[in-house]
Amino acid sequence: MRKGYVALGVMLTALSLGACQKKTDQKNTTASTQAQDTSKQEVEAKKFEYPHIEAKNYPKVDGSTATLPLAQAIYELTTGSSPEDAARNIVHNKTTESYFNLMDKSTDLIISYAPPSDLMKTIEAVNQSGKNQTYTNNRERDYEVSPILIAPVGKDALVFLNSQRNKVKNVTEQQLQDIYSGKIKNWKELGGEDHVIKAFQRPKNSGSQNLMEKFVMKDVEMTRPPSEWVASEMGELIEKVAAYDNSADAMGYSVYYYARNMKKGDGLQFLQVNGVEPNSDTIRSGDYPYTNPFYIAIRADEPKDSPAYQIYQWVLSMNGQALVNELGYVANEKSDVKISSEDLKKIGLEEKNDTVSGKYFPDHTLLALPGSTYGDHSGIVLLNEQFQQEKVLSDLELTNPIYMPSEGLIALRKSTGENTGIYDIKEQKWVVEASEEHFLKGMENGKLVKDNFVFSKAKGEDLVGYEIYDVSGKLKKAIDLTQYGHAKWDIFGYGEKMNGFLTDFVDDKNDLVRAILFDKDGEILIDSKSFDDQMIQMAKEYELDLHAGNIMIKEWNPGTDTVVIGNDDKKIIYHVGQKKILGLVDDHLPSNEFEKGEKHYILGRDKDGTLHCFDAEGNPTPWKSSDFDQLPDGDGLVWKKKDSVLAVLNVGDNTSANLDLTGIDIDGKSIILSDLGNAVYTMQLETENGDNPKAYAFKDGKVFAKGKYCDNLASEEFGDISELDGTNVVGIDGLYTVFDADGKALGTLSNVQKEKDSLLLTAKNYYIVRHGNYAMIYDYSGNVLSQMLAGQGDE
Repeated sequence: MRKGYVALGVMLTALSLGACQKKTDQKNTTASTQAQDTSKQEVEAKKFEYPHIEAKNYPKVDGSTATLPLAQAIYELTTGSSPEDAARNIVHNKTTESYFNLMDKSTDLIISYAPPSDLMKTIEAVNQSGKNQTYTNNRERDYEVSPILIAPVGKDALVFLNSQRNKVKNVTEQQLQDIYSGKIKNWKELGGEDHVIKAFQRPKNSGSQNLMEKFVMKDVEMTRPPSEWVASEMGELIEKVAAYDNSADAMGYSVYYYARNMKKGDGLQFLQVNGVEPNSDTIRSGDYPYTNPFYIAIRADEPKDSPAYQIYQWVLSMNGQALVNELGYVANEKSDVKISSEDLKKIGLEEKNDTVSGKYFPDHTLLALPGSTYGDHSGIVLLNEQFQQEKVLSDLELTNPIYMPSEGLIALRKSTGENTGIYDIKEQKWVVEASEEHFLKGMENGKLVKDNFVFSKAKGEDLVGYEIYDVSGKLKKAIDLTQYGHAKWDIFGYGEKMNGFLTDFVDDKNDLVRAILFDKDGEILIDSKSFDDQMIQMAKEYELDLHAGNIMIKEWNPGTDTVVIGNDDKKIIYHVGQKKILGLVDDHLPSNEFEKGEKHYILGRDKDGTLHCFDAEGNPTPWKSSDFDQLPDGDGLVWKKKDSVLAVLNVGDNTSANLDLTGIDIDGKSIILSDLGNAVYTMQLETENGDNPKAYAFKDGKVFAKGKYCDNLASEEFGDISELDGTNVVGIDGLYTVFDADGKALGTLSNVQKEKDSLLLTAKNYYIVRHGNYAMIYDYSGNVLSQMLAGQGDE
C-alpha cells in the first residue's frame, strides 16, 4: 500500500459533529480555533479589503462541490482573473477526496465539508496526543496524519426534500431515522397518501452521506435500497427525487446551500424537521437540528508568508466573512463590512441581464445533453433556447448531444442498463423496452426512428430471433433464427432509414458456415446456402464459383447497399439494390468503402484490373484511374506534388484542391490528409522515426494554421468533440477553428486552453467548453451564454 505523508491533525480542542450539536459547542470550537490561530485580526475594518495575489503564485485549492462558488470568487477577487480562468484553475474533487489531497500535499488549501467520521476521529486523536497516526481509507490506502490548521468558515445543514405535491411537510428526527432504517415504509404512516416511500440515498463517503450517518442514523444501520434509489452525484439525487416515476413518492437529502443555490429542483420542497424549516436564519441560530459547519484548512507547517496562509487568515476575518454572506452562504460570524458594487462586479455578483437572445436550435426542439458529461448527474439534460435547464430525464441515458424534438420515437437506454430500447418523447414512456434478452440492435443511441427497427431476442449468450417493428412501434414480424442454424453475429444498416441486416451462423467449432442478408422487412435477400442463378452466372464472369463450399458473405456495407462475397482468394462486390456486380475487392486498399459528408462510396476493380469508384446507387463516379502517386486512402483521397503545389482529388465526389506548399517540405515524409469538406483540409507530416511532426490546416488551398499535430475530432487530450448543425472543427496544437456547413469560419476559439480545458461541442451559433467543474456555453464572440456544473456534485 502506498503511503502519503502529510500534516493532518487539528488545532482545535474540540470539534463536535453530533446530531444535536449545541450552540455552546460551536462557540467553544470557534473560540478554540481563534485562540490557537493567534494571527487572526482582533479588529476588523469596515472597508472591504482583500489580499492581492498573482495567479501564478496562487495556491492549489480543493474542496466540496458546494464550496466551489466561494473558492472561485476568492480566486477572481484576489487575482483579478475572469470567471473562466477561475473555473479552470479552481477545481474541486469532492469532500473526502479533498482531505486526502491535502494529506498527499497535492493541494495547499481546502474549503470543504466535514470528512468521514473515522477520519475526523483520527484527526482529533492526533490533536490530543500530538503523535502522528496512520489512517487507512476504504480504498486500502494509507495516509500519515499530522497537524493541520482547520477552522469553521460558515454553517450549512443537511436538508431533506420531497415533492410539493406530497402532503407530508414535516417529519421528526426519529421518523427520518425510521424511514432510512426501513421501519417506516409508507407515507400514510406520516399522515400522507398510501404510497411506498422511495427514499433515495448517497454512496458511502460522499459528503452528504457522511452528514446523514452522523446526524440522523448515528449508530443505526441504513437499509439497503434498490440500486436505482442510489444517486452517485448530489445533483442526480435531486433530479431523481423530482422526477422518479412521475410521482410524489420520492424523498432524498442534500446540503442546504447546494440545493438552494446551485441545484434547484423544480417542484421540490424542503421538509421541516421537528417543525423547523431550514433557512439562513434557522441555520445561523442553530434552531434547525442538522446544522453543520464547513471548514477551511491548511497544513500546520504552511509558512505564514505563503499565499495559502494569507487566504486562510483572510477568509476567517470580517472581510472574508462578508464575502461568505454575500455569496448566499451562512457565514460563521456576522460582519458589518460592506462590499462595494465595483468589487461585486469582480466576482460576477452585479445585477445583469441573463436573457439570451437569438435563435440557436431548430424549431420545436430542445438541446439534449448527456448528464454525465454536461451535468452533475446521470440522465439527459434538456436545455431550452435560453440555455436554461428545461427538464432532466434522470432515468435515461444519451451517448452524444442531439436536438430532441417535442414528439417522436427515439433510441435510448436506461441509466441503469446497458441495452437500448425505443422511447416515446411526447408520452415519456417506453414503446419497446429493452432487457438482457430483448434489445434494440444496430440503431445508435439518440437516433430518431424514421423507419423499421429491429429488436434481437437472446437466450443466454445465444442469438435466437428478431422482432421487426414499424415506425409507430407496432410489431410487424418475428423471425426465428434457430431454423437457419446457430446465429452468432449480425450487422444492421441504419442510415437515414433502415435498409436491412446481415446475420452470420457458426458450427460447433465457431467457424462461419452460413450468412443471410435480410431486408428491412425481414425478407431474405441473399443466403450463402442458396445463391440465385443470376448471381451465380454473373460471378462466373469474374471466375468465382458460388457453388464452391468455401464461399461466404464476407462483408456488408449498408451505406452503399453492397455485400462482399467470395473466399480468401477472390471476392466480388455485389450491389443488392441494383442486383449487379460492381467489381473485385482490392485487398491492397486501406478501405474499399469511404464516406464524404453523408455520401458513401465503394471502390472495386473490373476484370482487367482498372480501379473504379461507385456511389451508393452503384453508379460509377467520373474517376476511374489516374496518374496520381498512390491508391485512394481511407477517405478516398489521392494526391500528387507538382512544384510547390499538392494536387488533391476525392475520387468519390470528384472534388479537387490545390494546396499551396510554399515553405512546406513533404519529401521523405508520410502524409495523412483529411478532407473536412468545403475546401477545408488538414495535413499531418511524419518521418519514419516520428521525429519533429508537422501539421497544417488549409482553407481554399492556403495555410491558416500550423503546428505539431492535428486534433480534428479526437485526441488524447480532449476525447471526442460533438459537432452539430454540420459544423467542422480543425484543431492544430489545441487551437481550434470552427467552420459551418458552407465552409465559413465561425471563429477561432482562443478561450480553450489545451492543458486545462476540453472542447465538448460545436454548433452553428455556439460552442461548449469544459473548464474544471463547469461546462460553459459561449457564442462565437466569446460571450458566456450559460454555465452548468459538469460531472461533480458528490458532497
